[in-house]
Amino acid sequence: MSLKITIPKSGQPSKEFCEIFDGLVISDAGMRKKNLKSNARCYFTSSNLQFLTWIRQLFINEGFSVGNIATHNPGQSMKKRGNYKAWRFYTHVDPFFTQQYSLWYQDGKKVLKKVVLTPLLIAFWHFGDGCNDGMGSKYNHSRRITLSTESFTVDEVKWLIEQLKKLGIEARPEPVHIPANTRIVFSQAKSVNRFLDLVEMQTPREVLQSYPKKLIRPTVERITFEKVLTPEIKKEFDWDNLDDVEKKWIKQQLSNIRRLDRYHDESDYSNKIKIRVCNAYHEKKSKKT
Repeated sequence: MSLKITIPKSGQPSKEFCEIFDGLVISDAGMRKKNLKSNARCYFTSSNLQFLTWIRQLFINEGFSVGNIATHNPGQSMKKRGNYKAWRFYTHVDPFFTQQYSLWYQDGKKVLKKVVLTPLLIAFWHFGDGCNDGMGSKYNHSRRITLSTESFTVDEVKWLIEQLKKLGIEARPEPVHIPANTRIVFSQAKSVNRFLDLVEMQTPREVLQSYPKKLIRPTVERITFEKVLTPEIKKEFDWDNLDDVEKKWIKQQLSNIRRLDRYHDESDYSNKIKIRVCNAYHEKKSKKT
């Protein structure tokens, strides 16, 4: 889809642009002032030229004066991800950026403005400085989302985590190099899928197409104890007549089967798990007698 932005008659940027702007500033955009009395200008850096070009055009459409895109030496964090090319553009000074500078900076250092995490903001936070990495087996069935927040304090990162939790995303802080630098990570399939649902909700098609790897979803899900322990399996175990020790043993055995590959037939795969645990239980019981 294409993002339709209408500039209000007041000349102030649109609500959609402000949400995108906040997401970019949380990620990798910045603002600079020559001195205390001057207006501020904005800059944004990316290793994805297609995405950066779209962002630059968005600023132009909003009426801002923007310089050309130029090559930029990527930082160490980009190089560690295998990105050895980067680009950057600067805007010209503007009262809007001066106003935003006063909210996002204190004594020349970036601080966290208390924002409402909307789908647009989350999307451009992710596209600006987020990672979606495979983990686990060589097939990368599990995914891990990392949101770079090293510019903010530990308390500010914890506040962002609380806001994500309100949206159904269970995230945690992860120290980087030293405890003072912290990023946000989460890998539970439910949280990853919820996050990507929000990312895709209002994001223009052109932006989604520029970052396909950031939209890869997990292909596994956890099998909970309650999901495996069906009425049929309870009957097989004679569950109501078991003591607490036996129930604990069975629960541990069932909980050892942690993942269900969606490429397999779910019912067939679950039945194999139940048969294996049942056989192990009866074998254990026969040894006692």
